[in-house]
Amino acid sequence: MQVVALAGARADQTATCAGNTIRQVKLVPSALISMVLVLSATALPASTASANSALATAAYRPLTPCRLLDTREDRRTKPTASESLLLTVRGRCGVTADATAVAITVTVTDAAGAGFITAWPSGEPMPLASTANYLAGETRANAALLSLGADGNLALFASNSVHIVIDISGEFFTSSAVASGRFVAITPVRAIDTRANAGAALALNGSVEVALPATVPADASAVEVTITSTRASAAGFVTAYPAGTARPFVSMLNTDAPQQTRTATQIMPVSANGLTVFSNAGGHLIVDVVGYFTGPSAPETTDGLFVPSAPKRVLDTREAVRVYAGGAIAIDTAATIGSVAAVAANITATDAGPSGYLTAWAAQTEQPPTPALTYEKRGEDIANLGVVSVSTAGLAVATTSVAHVVVDITGWFVGTPLATTTAAPLNNAPVRVNPTAPIGCLTYVPTPTSDGLYVTNIGKSRIVAHTYTAGPKGPIVVIGDSLTYGAALRTIRGLRTNGWGPICYDAQVARSITYSTTTRPSGLTTALRIKTSDPVWNDPTITWMVGLGTNDVVSTGTNTMLARAHIDRMLTAIGPNPIWWVNVHTANLADQPRERAFNAAIASTGVHVIDWATFSTGAPWFAGDLVHLSPTGYNARASFVVSSIHGW
Repeated sequence: MQVVALAGARADQTATCAGNTIRQVKLVPSALISMVLVLSATALPASTASANSALATAAYRPLTPCRLLDTREDRRTKPTASESLLLTVRGRCGVTADATAVAITVTVTDAAGAGFITAWPSGEPMPLASTANYLAGETRANAALLSLGADGNLALFASNSVHIVIDISGEFFTSSAVASGRFVAITPVRAIDTRANAGAALALNGSVEVALPATVPADASAVEVTITSTRASAAGFVTAYPAGTARPFVSMLNTDAPQQTRTATQIMPVSANGLTVFSNAGGHLIVDVVGYFTGPSAPETTDGLFVPSAPKRVLDTREAVRVYAGGAIAIDTAATIGSVAAVAANITATDAGPSGYLTAWAAQTEQPPTPALTYEKRGEDIANLGVVSVSTAGLAVATTSVAHVVVDITGWFVGTPLATTTAAPLNNAPVRVNPTAPIGCLTYVPTPTSDGLYVTNIGKSRIVAHTYTAGPKGPIVVIGDSLTYGAALRTIRGLRTNGWGPICYDAQVARSITYSTTTRPSGLTTALRIKTSDPVWNDPTITWMVGLGTNDVVSTGTNTMLARAHIDRMLTAIGPNPIWWVNVHTANLADQPRERAFNAAIASTGVHVIDWATFSTGAPWFAGDLVHLSPTGYNARASFVVSSIHGW
């Protein structure tokens, strides 16, 4: 192992990394920060001691929010993929020698690629758990309540190269019955929604005051608060802090593009006047208060004391069935941690989409309207802290659109679980509709081919085909332009052989996404026609594959935002269905910068990308116009498209 002393940093500095702003802070002397750099993910040394080995209860103590780590300044180099780091916590930022756990926010920025951060008590094996997830270039923040190792440190692991920023807002210390520092869950209260009554958005560097709800005592030491930022005109960060105090140089929520909607939950110290919430990017803020930590006027008891734990994975729907839109799944937490009042958990939605939110609450009690996390696009991996009450039936999670859900518990609060008041949740898969006759996709039914395809060629520029036979993977709709046209029959037969059906295939020369002229037909119009032609094609469970964009780059140019606007119109027309999109590539060198911008827009939506651009680069399949393909090229395209979705 190599121990690196981190260099000191310039004080009170605001830095921008790849367009993503995170407020930097006055850092403690570098001698107080140490890191162990390790080549493998699990090479941090194991220890027989553990800060929570006796499962001692702990009370919360607020700290002035403070920055523990910023790798952009502390070490000047980005942690590499699969690098492990050891972060000293006790003795820094006011953390006392008796601290057994901490409330922190982990922010990642300037990610080299998709990955995750895991944080856990040092000296223990790396758990099967994650603390934050990210995609290439993203800035993301997520809070956690984490046990410290016996040495007072945290271990960190980054699966892909990324800068890491860690802020602390509170600590837990071993305690028996006590008045102050115990968690009390409340019925969630929406304290602020700046959108209400057509309210004005915050200006840049704007802030709002959030009074304590009536259900929170004036001497509460902290609140569990969920803050959502939406409709900001720029990327930026959100900071929450006790009202009437100076704004600290920390952040709890980050956005890295205009108009994003992102949610973060944190344990925040408060004053009797509540919270101040600051947004340097402006926009609208929604603040939900879902619990609090007691102050000195509370009675002395053990209820609500925290038991920190190394992360424990209690749910991963990727091993079974995802949570369907409108569905919910219950988790028997008692089987893992016994009878408790609430849990601290990292809740992750993965492979989510197209957009929506996830709710977590006590199973078989009334579902609250407040989100545990929000996701904006298909395929996102989004994590958020949840301090959630549990019932005798455990914990429940629900989504507004389909997603896989992962829950890692990092501790729990002692007390009596809630009694159940409702029926067990249901997670029924949507019922797939199948057609009763070979109609709908075609405007009329031609004589089928010898192998059962119903195919119509219209003016030698459009092919519409329909297979009636059902397949185990269900129906699929394919919409495309001349490249999809040229590969039609081989693609249809390949899809059918691989278990898809019925199949609706509509391809037309010169088709673009939105424009509709005599020479440039509209894919958007085609999608809407197909969806209204027969119930099967309007079913949200069926898969769609889109092969459009080659004719759109002329109008979108290198403007990725404009390309995204075109693509979003198509996605809206299709709806929440699973969508695959064949990205664009030609051998025309002049068009390739525009094609790259268009492909970046496709990828940003979170749809499943069929990467034709990479597959066909340098291939000798292009015709003389450098756009269309030779017969060999069309065969290769069909095989590639079919094989790309074969394993899905």
